[in-house]
Amino acid sequence: MKQKIIVSSIIVLSLLVFYFFNKTNKVILEGMTMGTTFKIIYYCPIYKSDNNINHKIINSLNNDSKTFSTYSNISEISRFNLKRTLGQIKVSSSFLELLNLSKRLYRESDGLYDPTVKPLVDLWGFGKNKKLVVPSNNIINEVRTIVGLNNIIIEEKKVRKVFKHIELDFSSSAKGLAVDNVQRILTKNKVKSYLIEIGGEISASQFKGKKDFWIVGIVDPRYKQKKEYAKINLINQSIATSGDYQQYFKYKNKFYSHIINPKTGFPIEHKLTSVTVVANSCAEADAYATLLMLMSVKDGLNFTEKNENLEALFLIKSGNEIIPLKTKGFPFLALNKE
Repeated sequence: MKQKIIVSSIIVLSLLVFYFFNKTNKVILEGMTMGTTFKIIYYCPIYKSDNNINHKIINSLNNDSKTFSTYSNISEISRFNLKRTLGQIKVSSSFLELLNLSKRLYRESDGLYDPTVKPLVDLWGFGKNKKLVVPSNNIINEVRTIVGLNNIIIEEKKVRKVFKHIELDFSSSAKGLAVDNVQRILTKNKVKSYLIEIGGEISASQFKGKKDFWIVGIVDPRYKQKKEYAKINLINQSIATSGDYQQYFKYKNKFYSHIINPKTGFPIEHKLTSVTVVANSCAEADAYATLLMLMSVKDGLNFTEKNENLEALFLIKSGNEIIPLKTKGFPFLALNKE
């Protein structure tokens, strides 16, 4: 009889422990960061403090903004850009993480992906000053002489400039890294279900709650107001989109995108209007989406198919229509009906 009571007690205790460690509360945290909006949905275990987790997330977002904002003169990257020295410069771990990622993509793309393109972006008016102009070929060629990621050398945890006036802009990967940093906080705090979105860059866990999947939308580049072109299930992956519709200007009936080819010094000119990349990390998805926008569709598809950790969706303009092309492993697309 005593043995039965003990067994029953163990079963009850086990059920209580199981309930305690699996019960969660839904938390929604949203606001502004890095010049854009963010929204984070996660299911917090009841034995964890969501206030404490939220505090850590906000601190992380503030730190990333203080590190990568090119609109603040006191951010780490702005201070780096303003330093006219050939000596070693100490940088943060986040700065070094994106620099190493950029170096990898720079090598993979033969210099097509290059965050030192900042002076050219500024020249065309897409930087901090927002003076949209079409520069002369002579000025473009002159500015191109201080562009090239090979002119920034990593020496352990410090970096060194080859040219004093070389500058960096991590806008094509910083929001993605911010998403990854939030994901690390949630994982460390035993959160198993989450959706993190910062300025359209997204990371999701396997399940929404306990059973459902996370469904995310892909923006239709034909409309100024946000409208979904399609929806996909995102399962333990990250997604980011780059497009020519986000920032641009027209001069003498010609379209000029904010995406500048560092090799030519000119904005991209092709029918590809957006690329959405699915990858293991959001920083990678963010950076590769920009890289693929710099390629032709054919080259982009070939490049992505050779990389087993990437999947991509290419949206191509054809008059008022959009032609979608995707890699074989890209998640199933549910197209929105007009």
